[in-house]
Amino acid sequence: MKTFLTLLTAITSLSVYTLVGVHAAGCATCPASVSGMGVTGKCHPASGVTRCR
Repeated sequence: MKTFLTLLTAITSLSVYTLVGVHAAGCATCPASVSGMGVTGKCHPASGVTRCR
């Protein structure tokens, strides 16, 4: 039973990782402005992190 749960956990985590990797392949975009202030977007494609400032 313990082996089955370990295997199930591994399969589930890999499935979630694959789905997130597929859907988050690109970087997010920043809006042109927030509360009337201009915003610039900076994306680091290697990590997929977008920082809007």
